Amino acid sequence: MQKYLIKLFKRPTLEVVKLYWRIFRPETFGVKIILTHSNSILLVKHTYGYNYTFPGGGIKKDEDKLEGVKREVKEELGIQLSAIHYVGHLVSTRFYKKDNIFIYTSELFERSFTVDALEIESANWFGKNSLPKLSLTTQDIYDLYLKVV
Repeated sequence: MQKYLIKLFKRPTLEVVKLYWRIFRPETFGVKIILTHSNSILLVKHTYGYNYTFPGGGIKKDEDKLEGVKREVKEELGIQLSAIHYVGHLVSTRFYKKDNIFIYTSELFERSFTVDALEIESANWFGKNSLPKLSLTTQDIYDLYLKVV
């Protein structure tokens, strides 16, 4: 039932959030992580979004960025991260807000994960050369990753 309600209200909720951003122009802080295994990358599709993206989300006030990325991956995918590497910082001003995104990467030893069905609609491994169409911001994150690795 919850998944049905999320799908039903996805579009109107996103429009209200975008209107809020347009009026108040907030500054947000979040983390994304590029999880790899061999030659594959794990992408997620959030229940509140439409495109595949990298796991991650907002960081809490006064939360360390590294702790935030660990928390997000644990919540969304049930994965306990160990070796995490900083990739860089990206600022996106799309959708009328200033979104500070701190980007990390980690190589996983196995491909298993368990999604939080309320937050993640789907999660899949994709070959690095066969990624689905990414949003502009997600593509910017991936491009920064490619420059660093």
